Formats: sequence, C-alpha cells, structure tokens
Amino acid sequence: MTKAKFITLTLLLTACGQAPLPPVQPPPPPDPEPATVTVTATVLSLAGGMATPNDFALRLVQGVSTQAIPISSGFPVQVPAGEYRVAFTPVPGYAFAGYVGCSADGVLITRPGQSHFCGLTFVEPPRLPEPPVIPPETSSLAVVVLGLEPATIAIDGVNVTVNRNHIEYRPPGNYTVTAKDQSGYKPDKYSQTVVVPVGGTGVAVVVFAKKVSSCSVGVMTGC
Repeated sequence: MTKAKFITLTLLLTACGQAPLPPVQPPPPPDPEPATVTVTATVLSLAGGMATPNDFALRLVQGVSTQAIPISSGFPVQVPAGEYRVAFTPVPGYAFAGYVGCSADGVLITRPGQSHFCGLTFVEPPRLPEPPVIPPETSSLAVVVLGLEPATIAIDGVNVTVNRNHIEYRPPGNYTVTAKDQSGYKPDKYSQTVVVPVGGTGVAVVVFAKKVSSCSVGVMTGC
C-alpha cells in the first residue's frame, strides 16, 4: 500500500468513527542469561579440628554492595552476570591459605551463560608436640666436702649441712654453691657454678683446709 492510499484509508476510518490502530511495538529483548558460579572450600584439619566447609559462611558479594548471596561449598548457583567477590567468615584455629580460580582477593568477573569456579583453602596448623616431662628425680646436684665434717654449704643462698657427701634431686639448670670460713677452716672456693644436666648429676667439690696461724711462721711477740 502506498503512502497516499494509507493516509486516505486512515482518513476514511476516522470519518466513520473508528480510531486509528496504534503502531506495532517490537517485542522486548530477552533477559540476559545468568552466569553459573561454583565455590568450593577445602578444609585441612591437622590438629584434630572438626570444622566443615560451610562453617566458613561462604557468600558472594556483588561489586561494592553490602548485599551477599549465601552459597554452599560445591553447589553451583546462578547469578546475574557481573563482578563478584567471594567472602567468608573466619573460624578460630584455622588459617586462610588463599584462592584458586579467581583473583588473589577473591574477585570473579562472570559473563552471561558461562560457568565460573573459585576455590578456597583453610588449614588448621598442627599442634607442636608437648616437650617430654622429665621427672625431677632424674636430675641431681651433688656436693662433696673434703677436709671438714660437717660443713655448712649454701645452694642458691639456702644453707645445707654436708657430711662429706650431699646429694639432692634438682631440675636441670645452673646452681650457685657457696662456702665460707668456718671452725678454723677455709674453703678452696668461696663460690662456684654447677650445671645440672638433663637426666644427669652436677657435682661441686669443696676442699677445706685448716687456717695457718701467723704464729707458726715465726716467733712473734704475743703468740
């Protein structure tokens, strides 16, 4: 139909009391296909922990929005195409080891009709082995006194009476053994440090000698 005939027909219909037909609108474009996202969390419990992937509350956060889409580990979800960040909630005792399949900070750029994957790994570090408990009776400190019995000796400032040999159980470590002049005798060492090894015995030897009077050196007045 030519343009002139269309105008004439429109005028005739209007004249007969009929409104002109509205123009035909094209159909709306179809909605874009969603993207499919699968997030998988791997949990390594090396110290007896019981955490599961879903304990980390995995979620997708779109762009700068604070709205989050909860997701379950290993189950694909369909979302509008766009930029998403894979977020999680830490679990005490577990360290986050990084992302796989998405950016280092967990960002995914999704496209319509495409599938995307992001993996996370959480590790519970192994506990350090407990140090062996060494019974204190397996380590000891021995003091040997020669030349004077009994003698007073101090171990870390605490006096003990020694009859030739004295032994006591002590935890491993360094101890200070001191002696002083007594009963007319003087020790060869006034102080010494004794090392008590693990599972062994530390030994301190103190030799007392009688003091020499100055009168025995020569004839002195008043001796």
